[in-house]
Amino acid sequence: MTGPLPTPRPSQLLAGAAAGVVLHNGLSVLRLRRIADRHDHRLVHDAVVGVRPGPPAHLAVLGDSAPAGMGLTDPASAYPHQLATRLADALARPVRLTCLARRGAGTRDVTAEQVPRLAGLRPDMVVISVGANDALGRRRPRQVRADTVALLAAVRAAAPDAAMLLGGAPDLGHAPGLPRPLRGLVGVACRAVARAQASAAADLRVPFGLLPPQPPDSFGPDSFHGGPATHARAAELTVAALLSSSALATRVVDGSSVTPPADGGPG
Repeated sequence: MTGPLPTPRPSQLLAGAAAGVVLHNGLSVLRLRRIADRHDHRLVHDAVVGVRPGPPAHLAVLGDSAPAGMGLTDPASAYPHQLATRLADALARPVRLTCLARRGAGTRDVTAEQVPRLAGLRPDMVVISVGANDALGRRRPRQVRADTVALLAAVRAAAPDAAMLLGGAPDLGHAPGLPRPLRGLVGVACRAVARAQASAAADLRVPFGLLPPQPPDSFGPDSFHGGPATHARAAELTVAALLSSSALATRVVDGSSVTPPADGGPG
């Protein structure tokens, strides 16, 4: 005869519960990635925005899937175009937009893959929006801070005359596509990354912007990346920060200081 089954110890119950949470979170992340793949429309953002006289100011946008417009179907509703449109209105001149942002990029990726292209572009403004993948990759704040210092220094070396702004990691703690246990942890990680970024930007005297936490209904169709309203709000905050930058006033507001296209052709 078999005896009674042994009563599991509390530590065993906790371990089993933890394993169930990990499995649930892992399956949810895989599902989220499959949904994101279906909504990756690989938008093309490069354009001259604003029908106005005069040479265009050149805006370069660097970063990850958020500024790349992941989940959106229309480039006009994405952050780069929203930003360029608002800058054209504020500066009363056209804005030539170049977007180098790509899905999956972390801070080190932007430094290694996107910044080297700035030298040939000679932009008047450089806006960087990155950090979410550093948070998702569980990089430590001190690592993020060091990487951010290196990124900002590299941008300054590649585009020494450009006005620059760093957009911090958005708080994904409200993203409806993330399950509850994981959502809170991701939110904590995003906020830690943003604090590290803000510290690095302050040391290098680079303007820093951070989008406030967005409500769940403002996310896009993949329930993880921002929807059109979030992109528009981020563009509004970026323009306000850029317009208060003395570097922008020196570089762009005076029409004689706008850099001509690198190829010497029309904007």
